[in-house]
Parts: sequence; structure tokens; C-alpha cells
Amino acid sequence: MPELRRDVITGAWTVIAPERARRPVRAVAPPLGEGPCPLCPGNETMTPHEIFAIRRRDSSSAEGWNTRVVPNPRPALRVEGELGREAVGVHDFMRGIGAHEIIVDTPRHAVRLAELSPLEVEFLLSSAQARLRDLSGDIRLLHGAVFKDERDFARLGHSHTQLIALPFIPAAMEKELSGAKRYFEFRERCVYCDVMKQEIRDRERIVSINERVVVLCPYASPHPFTVWLIPTSHQCRYEFASRECIRDVAHALTSVASKMKRGLDADALTFTIHNAPLRTAPLPEYHWHLEMRPLLDADDGISGSAGFSINPTPPEEAARFLKTLNGAVS
Repeated sequence: MPELRRDVITGAWTVIAPERARRPVRAVAPPLGEGPCPLCPGNETMTPHEIFAIRRRDSSSAEGWNTRVVPNPRPALRVEGELGREAVGVHDFMRGIGAHEIIVDTPRHAVRLAELSPLEVEFLLSSAQARLRDLSGDIRLLHGAVFKDERDFARLGHSHTQLIALPFIPAAMEKELSGAKRYFEFRERCVYCDVMKQEIRDRERIVSINERVVVLCPYASPHPFTVWLIPTSHQCRYEFASRECIRDVAHALTSVASKMKRGLDADALTFTIHNAPLRTAPLPEYHWHLEMRPLLDADDGISGSAGFSINPTPPEEAARFLKTLNGAVS
């Protein structure tokens, strides 16, 4: 059983999951046609039971899906049991209770995020939304994290996104919520709405705009070519985003991912959805958004090890470069 341990100084929780260390690792994905992929259609019995799926209208078979969600076969957290929070001397301990799920982005094998269609991305984002809504009914769980990291692509060779529901709010998220609240208490406005309005006015760091989503490179980007996809309509929880908003996010994400692949030769991308905690009442100070970036050699190693970031690409240059790949801001 995984454990949750809390740092007595920083307050940050860490998942201790020794089972994850024993998972098989493959240096490269098996070539097409060599060896079955557990995430491909026809191999559904190779994964744990299906939790959720979006199927084609003309199909009721197990194989006729556009996206499907299954439990991670080697989960960092497990849904069974009680938290059992207790003190261990000066430390805090909880059992590793939570949910760890895999969203299979597409039936197609060996395609990365930058190669997915807007409709495929819409399906995966809608699946994530449906799962967050369902998991919010479990009062043990406080936060849902949806993320993709394509450094893991080589292990399976099949595009997938991960969802982890936690019985605590991560320290980074608490810091983000606190910063947004401080700004709201001082100015009585959402900081994300204000940032978006200023960036639209200045245009320097805007990558694209559609009806419901603004794509921008944040002013203090910690990594090269970091982008935020921010809904134009204020909402703190992704679970309640409209179908139209998710569709526009999917189109914007697909466009930016394609630009990063073409312009930066970036095969590996990562994204995460920044979202208010589960079951949170509407917050006037917080605004959900999606953060994405390419995984580049130019990302300075000092950033992680020293506790601060060195970004060699100013966000103004990053936005300008991404815009030139297919014209000006619409």
C-alpha cells in the first residue's frame, strides 16, 4: 500500500509508492506490428477494467471507442481503504488513498499530442472532465490533477494522459490559490482575468485568441516556450467548463502543439490543468487554465536543483516565434 508523508517544515506531501519502482521499463516503443499494445483497440482485456469511455455512435462493442479511461495498472495511489491519518513523531502520515487513472487519448498507435486532431483532443479533455466530476463525489479526495508528460511515451508508444485524485491539496497548488486570493483581497478582481486583459491589450506575449480561449506566454515563464491556455469566461473549476469551451481549448491546444513540433522540433510535450480543489464553491479569485510546454534541452538544469528558474528564451520572443509559424493573432 502506498503511503503519504508530510514534510514537517514545508508542509508538502509526498507519495511513497515502492510499487512504481518495480514497473517494467522499455527503452523504446515496440516497432509497429511487433508485440501487442495494451492501449490499442482489440487489446482491451490487457488493461484493468474500463471506468469510462467515449464511443462512436455506430458502435456498442468494446473496441468502438474514441477515448477510454482505465485504472493505472501500477497506481501511485489506491481507492480502497481509509486514510488513517496519524502522527509519526513530528511527522504526519496517511495511507496512500486516492485514484490513479490513465486516459487513452486515441485508438491510434504511435501518434503524439502534436499529431492528434482537435476532435481527439476534445475527447480526451472531455473524458478528464467527466472523471473529475465523478471523483468529486468521493469526500476523501480533495484535489484532481490532470497531466500529460510525453517523456513516458517511449515506454508504451501510445498517447495517454494521466489523472491522479489526491486526499490533499499539493503545496504548489496551495501557493497558487493563496497568491490569487491575496491579489483579490487587494484589488477585488481575479488576477488571471486581469493578466489576460493586459496581455490582450499589449499583444506582446499573445500567441492566439479564439472566441473562448486566450493563448499566451506568461510574463515570468519558468521554462522556454511555456504557454497558458486561459478561458475568456471566469470559472474556477474545470469540471464545469462548457462543451463549447472545451472544444475551443482543444483547437487551441492542437494548434500550439503542432507549432511546437514544427518550429522547435519538439517531440515531447507536457501539459497540466490548473484547477481549484474538488467540490470548491465558486471562487471569484481563481481561474482554471491549462499550462503546456515543450521538453527542450535548452531548459536549464539549475531550475529544478536550486529552487528557482533560469529561462533562456524571453516569453516575448517565444510568443513572436510561435505566431510566425502560421500568421498573426486572429
